[in-house]
Amino acid sequence: MKHTDKASVINTPLTVLQFESLPSKQKQLLLDDLQAYQVQITMHTEELSLLQTALNAVQSRYIELYNDAAIGYCTVSKQGLILQANLNAAKLLKMLPIEMMNVPFSCFIFKDDMGIHHHHVEQLMLGSEPQSYELRMFKKDGTKFWAQLLGSVVQDALGQSELRFVMVDTSKRRQTDKALIASGYKFLLLFEKSSFGITDCKMLYDNAGEPIDFQFLDVNQAFVNLIGVNPSYKTATQIFPDINKYSFDWIRTFAKVAKTGEQLHFEELFQFNKRWYDCTAYQSKKDHFVVMLTDITERKNHEEQQRQYTEQISHYADEIKQIYDYAPCGYCSIDKNGYFLHINKMALKWLDFRNDEVVNKVRFQELLSVPSLDKFQRSFQKLQKYGQESNLEVELIRKDGTFFSVLINSSAVYDEQGDYVMSRSSLYDITERKKMEEELIFYSNQQATAARQWLVKQEQLRQQLSSELHDRTSPNLAAIAINLKVIASELQPEQSRDVFDRMEDTLALIADTTVSIREICTDMRPPLLDYAGLAPAIEAYVKQFAQRTTVNVHTDCLHYEQRATPEIESLLFRICQEAMTNSLKHADATMIMITLSSHPTLISLMINDNGVGFDVEQLGMNGYAGLGLLNMKEMTKIMCGRFLLESGVGKGTKVMVDVI
Repeated sequence: MKHTDKASVINTPLTVLQFESLPSKQKQLLLDDLQAYQVQITMHTEELSLLQTALNAVQSRYIELYNDAAIGYCTVSKQGLILQANLNAAKLLKMLPIEMMNVPFSCFIFKDDMGIHHHHVEQLMLGSEPQSYELRMFKKDGTKFWAQLLGSVVQDALGQSELRFVMVDTSKRRQTDKALIASGYKFLLLFEKSSFGITDCKMLYDNAGEPIDFQFLDVNQAFVNLIGVNPSYKTATQIFPDINKYSFDWIRTFAKVAKTGEQLHFEELFQFNKRWYDCTAYQSKKDHFVVMLTDITERKNHEEQQRQYTEQISHYADEIKQIYDYAPCGYCSIDKNGYFLHINKMALKWLDFRNDEVVNKVRFQELLSVPSLDKFQRSFQKLQKYGQESNLEVELIRKDGTFFSVLINSSAVYDEQGDYVMSRSSLYDITERKKMEEELIFYSNQQATAARQWLVKQEQLRQQLSSELHDRTSPNLAAIAINLKVIASELQPEQSRDVFDRMEDTLALIADTTVSIREICTDMRPPLLDYAGLAPAIEAYVKQFAQRTTVNVHTDCLHYEQRATPEIESLLFRICQEAMTNSLKHADATMIMITLSSHPTLISLMINDNGVGFDVEQLGMNGYAGLGLLNMKEMTKIMCGRFLLESGVGKGTKVMVDVI
């Protein structure tokens, strides 16, 4: 049977009865053909299975590539709902892909850019080419970013149109573009507005390749202002004809930069305009170079002035060093432990040391006598704490062991943290002054002794004179008065009335003279002062003073219980007399208060009046200080006491004397 016949037989449906009715040979042929077709079908099935596996692998790989792509993919229905999104698209929007399903794509688009999106979607739906556009989008957390969208139309499995968008975050690129534009603008601004003079130049060579000139290609306004001319597109020799004669070789210097690419920075005087410039030159491309200039003439002039000033300062420093070393006083600095940091030659001369024997080797305390050590340590602690110590007298030891006295004034130097660093001290040799002071004390003591002796002698003379005056005159005057009274009693009435009147006048004069002599004796030396003491003598004198004046005087001597020496009581009485006399004569006082008191170690006398007073600061002007006040002060000084005076115009006067 032919093959076509077989095919027709096979392709022709047979019933079981028809098959059974066929001849055996034909049945066998049909069975063989069926087996062959079965083998072919099995092979085709296996091929289809392999193809399906490969297709599944390709599909998985596609899904994997789709999800892991570096850019975002998003499929959107015609209604604008998200049907599918890869991982990168979800990552861009900070969502999970499953969260994006059926969410309107437009809800991620910035409101102001919605019109751009709708326009491009309309173009896509009209069958236009893929649309690429840039707009602002929102992430799930509200963060805004720029995105580049590439939209195209695709068909789904059912042949329905869908929109597929490729999404790329362009925020960084836009920032970079913006920065690049800003940088370019800034560079242009820098070039045009810079205070630096900037020029781009081209080096010119001769046939042998030697640099002979350079051409200015572009210059900014600052360069023109700095140089004073506009050299654009001209050569250096055209602008500066003598440039090859300048002391600095500008052409060869710039040629080195243009050839080697080495950057140079230098400062040089440009002889064309006698200005100093700070120059920076670098290669821009082969045989081209850029120069940046700054005018530093003012700075150079200032540096020259500074150099001259530094020389002067150095000269002055040498002079100050000479003054420091050879000053008539000593100078030194010591650290917190007392070690010498500096010492001048005068101090070294006094101590008989060399500088290298003292500085950083000897402590100041080692040069002090034993009595001066404690005094210095207390003063040194105060110096470190308070920063100042004055008039410290100590005794220093020379190298040979002898002593001499110095007066020290010091100030402290502190660091930024306020810690003591060192002292600055001046030392004055007061040996001669100490000798003079000792002599002065000696002579002062002698003078005080002589004054006291003089006072004693004076009081003795006053006492003697008062006694003799009273003893010699009073009896005689009394006898004369008695005799005159006797004579008057014996006169007859008929005798001359004139004689009787004259005798009465004479008796009155004798009585007045007796009173005057008694007052003089009291003023010179009241007898009460010797046998009753200071308080009764003052009270008696006050009564006598009140009788012959209109001044109201009060005394308070109740607290005067301990008597002083006769010399001191005499001086205090004289001071009281002098003060009361001043109140009467100069103060126009109407009331005086006298207070006398004693304590175990102190006697106080105070005389206070309500007179016109005076300005104490004006006392002693024009060489006049008041003899009475001077006497009171001197008498107080003799007693080694303290004299105080208080007064004011219209405020009365108070004299206070304290004697220990």
